Amino acid sequence: MRKSPPGPRQWPFIGSLLFMAKYTNPADAFAALSKQYGDIVFLKLGPLNAIVVSSLEHIRQVLVTRAPLFDSRPPFQRFHMLFGNNKDNCKFSIQTTLVFHRVFRKKREIIGHHTFPKTASNFFKNISGVASSEVQTLVETVKTSMKDEKSGNVYLKPFLVESTFKIFIKYFCNLEMNEENTNQSKEVMQAFDDVFQEVNSQCVGDLFPFLMPICGKSHLAKYGEIIRDFTMNQCVQPRLALMKHRVRMSLPDIMEPEVNLSQIRIPQRNSIAKMEDLDDNNNSIINGFIPSKPEEQVDNLLDEFLVNIGKLEDMTLDTALFAFEDILGGHSAVANFLSTVVVHLAQNPIVRERVREEVFRVVGKETITLEHKLPYCESVVWESARSISSLLVPHVANQDTYIGGKSLI
Repeated sequence: MRKSPPGPRQWPFIGSLLFMAKYTNPADAFAALSKQYGDIVFLKLGPLNAIVVSSLEHIRQVLVTRAPLFDSRPPFQRFHMLFGNNKDNCKFSIQTTLVFHRVFRKKREIIGHHTFPKTASNFFKNISGVASSEVQTLVETVKTSMKDEKSGNVYLKPFLVESTFKIFIKYFCNLEMNEENTNQSKEVMQAFDDVFQEVNSQCVGDLFPFLMPICGKSHLAKYGEIIRDFTMNQCVQPRLALMKHRVRMSLPDIMEPEVNLSQIRIPQRNSIAKMEDLDDNNNSIINGFIPSKPEEQVDNLLDEFLVNIGKLEDMTLDTALFAFEDILGGHSAVANFLSTVVVHLAQNPIVRERVREEVFRVVGKETITLEHKLPYCESVVWESARSISSLLVPHVANQDTYIGGKSLI
């Protein structure tokens, strides 16, 4: 019989929170727990049971070798508010139905082709070219801003956010940021950044949901509305229009499809009504745009989601939009991470000089691309990632299991 892991004293109602309250940084608390109780520790966080694993062996079990057993996320109310009050849209939520897992796996397969492209693929060449071009623009923009500032100092994060956003929308949906969409683009960038900060912050309402009404989180739903409006108007509608044009060009005049983009009913993120009628309406319209060989028309991730609407089980416009918006929002995580890397380099001059030396030695005066091998730079990035990885969005076991002989129930 497997034993439960040891842990600090549990108090009525608050559990082990009294121990956690001694530390400002959760990582310091977990390090202290590991030193006192070992590599696997049990915590009672209010009404929630939690396990802290510290050793590389056990971390690898959770994240790699037995990852399918720990690929769920806790159903925090804040995340439900951000994802349309529907846990099925939220990648952080606990999901147990077989149908969901099939759809989720398929969405991950679709996303994987574009987010982790093979080196010899067209997708890799595309992302390399898009990133290289935008990095050049970023450097020139920052240089110009430094000259314009009397102090010679600039706040770098807004530049990083805008550059990563441009890379994401160009690569994932062939959208360029221009004068017509600049204002809406800036609004959605701010919304995504606010969501990122919210997801990576603590909230007592996560542990005690009955306190959520006094946590001041009623504004979270508006972020979803801003994001959904941008996704439909700037990303989806242009791609559907292009698909319709391609269908028209491939058919005789007498067979021109009688479809109208305005007939698409936009699913709102903050709607909790049943979606069946809306989904049937949208699926029939969108399928009228899809060529007979859709694989030949897939230029980016958004196209791939659109051509699979109504064809994959439970793949509706709404689920496709949430999946796409989730990926698009990744630009904020990248920009915030890069900001941290810059801070680390500023604080470590020796490391900064070694990075500079490697870049000039390997790249020289060429345009930097993903093909360049920069092992020291990669090590710096991985070290920064290790030091700032968020501990506030834990994994959840989707069934009773164990780690290191300790029972997790």
